[in-house]
Amino acid sequence: MGKKGLFLVGAALFAAGVISCGGGGGGSSSDNNSSSNGGATTGRTVEGGVYSSVVANATVCLEDNQGNILLYDNGTQACAQTDANGTFSLAVPPNTDLNDTLVALYVYDQNGEPIKIGETAYTNTVVNATANLIAVTPLALADNDTALADDIGASIHALGGDLNGNATLVDMGQVDIESVELVNNGTTEPITDTDKPIEYYLKEKHHLEIKAKHKKLGTLILDINPTNATAPVTCKVDKNHDGKPDEIKHLRYDVHKKKQEWEKHIKELELEWEKHHHNGTMGHNEGENENGTQSHNGTMGHNETYEYEQEPKDYSYIISGEIIAKEIPKDLKIRITPDVEQVDGEWGGIVCKINPDGSFGDKCVLHGNIKNFNNQHQFQIIIFQDLNNDWRFNKDEENTVIWSEENAPYDSWKKIEIN
Repeated sequence: MGKKGLFLVGAALFAAGVISCGGGGGGSSSDNNSSSNGGATTGRTVEGGVYSSVVANATVCLEDNQGNILLYDNGTQACAQTDANGTFSLAVPPNTDLNDTLVALYVYDQNGEPIKIGETAYTNTVVNATANLIAVTPLALADNDTALADDIGASIHALGGDLNGNATLVDMGQVDIESVELVNNGTTEPITDTDKPIEYYLKEKHHLEIKAKHKKLGTLILDINPTNATAPVTCKVDKNHDGKPDEIKHLRYDVHKKKQEWEKHIKELELEWEKHHHNGTMGHNEGENENGTQSHNGTMGHNETYEYEQEPKDYSYIISGEIIAKEIPKDLKIRITPDVEQVDGEWGGIVCKINPDGSFGDKCVLHGNIKNFNNQHQFQIIIFQDLNNDWRFNKDEENTVIWSEENAPYDSWKKIEIN
């Protein structure tokens, strides 16, 4: 079983492999028909959303009733990351009784290690039992304790950089947590009981201080005090990283008001599931969809719909990273392909331009399904020169590859060093 707790330590090793290309970015592939996570599953899938408002780039995991993350047969954890709409899809491991399972919500610290926000019984999250459709909300994580749900919701919004508590989208991918400490008599001390989620400390009325780096706001110091009814969460913002707060905000969260917003999203979830169940594919039928891109009902290993975009878009909310190299050649791009989209002759994935400073994610062309970028998959990563400037990796560009990796874990592209 995976280790439970506030801090979860895990590692995955890269395995060297053969670069694949051709067919407009396709090439040889492995058989992924059993499941998208690479290990045997029951064939069941849990789908859902995370809502305090829409919560993007948070991680949802299935756990046993002791709080241990469930594993697939290949040792991969049963976790998935939410997309820009707060939604996720998660294969159910073999021999899993969902009625005796927990659902947990995680974010990440600066070292890429998960921190558990909270957990609750799977049955508390169910929206549609027939569809295995769930919604992870502050109220569900609080086991319907509204006061606790207010504190959980305020904490999620503060961590996501929403200092007013009223944003309709909270992006957890923008924050790297540095520390979570208890506050006693004005002094901080490390948490010793690391098996407990943040929700536990809020429920027990413990005073917490969370330090984090937000990509847009700067350094955040969150003072979370459930005993303070007027301002349970105080956010100090240090934009210049000089130890002097430039802004102080007192954040309150009203679960009763936000619940109306959740219910709207949950209804949309149900309608999307019904459309998926009726048509046999998630997304749109072949032809042009509402955002103007071409949609094609290719299999991608799982009869998923994938899109062919014409112009680069900003995908930094879910794909971002940094290439460290002495020099960044002109037209250098990175292609990241989930295992389920490595289909002969028609690879999916995403291709991003690497900027002169080595960063990427703000200019990308998606050839697959963004929902496949999660912890359930392994990825092929190729850094190459796009000689044809067509945002694809073609056969005539094989000799331009300067770095590649096969079977890489999710988010391993965050920092790549090239000698």
